[in-house]
Amino acid sequence: MSKNSSEPAAFNKADAIPSTMRAAVYRGKNDVHVETISVPEIGTGEVLVRIHTCGICGTDLKKIHTGSHDAPRVFGHEMSGTIVRVGEGVSGFAVGDRVMAYHHIPCGECFYCKRGQDNLCEDLLFNNGAYAEYIRIPGRIVRQNMLVIPEHVSFQDAAMVEPLACVLRDALLPLLWIDAWLGSSFTWRGNEMRPREVTQQS
Repeated sequence: MSKNSSEPAAFNKADAIPSTMRAAVYRGKNDVHVETISVPEIGTGEVLVRIHTCGICGTDLKKIHTGSHDAPRVFGHEMSGTIVRVGEGVSGFAVGDRVMAYHHIPCGECFYCKRGQDNLCEDLLFNNGAYAEYIRIPGRIVRQNMLVIPEHVSFQDAAMVEPLACVLRDALLPLLWIDAWLGSSFTWRGNEMRPREVTQQS
């Protein structure tokens, strides 16, 4: 899909960032209200993004309907938007960049991460809060899991990158299970699947 010409003008440094914003605040089981809350403050290595598009994830709906999480909080992670503030030490991004950020990121240092089992990370960092006008993106995600949106890609399409990645992963997993059952001809190196080296028997 081409970039939508009806999308708002790019943010520039002259635009004022308000002190408060509207957000869909989770208050408990089946209890969500649109409220006025403070715009998040950012620290070193972080950025503030003005939300353009945020999808509604089925997992978020489950959390709301079951009351499984402490309140109050703001859910939402299938997001895209524009950087409006950049913290000290951020490189590769600037105010005005159109970006999308992934939902979570492993630490890359724990027992499981070093063995390619990132999903079991002992220090998995989550990024929630996109059911609002602005969101703070943590430094670890800025450095490794935030992408600039190409000019030909719309905000709406960019917000679908994270759920699309989930679909592709779920499509690959059965193939990996079958492969393991048949003799493990493939192995994982980080997030990359490679053919396993076979030693010839003499």
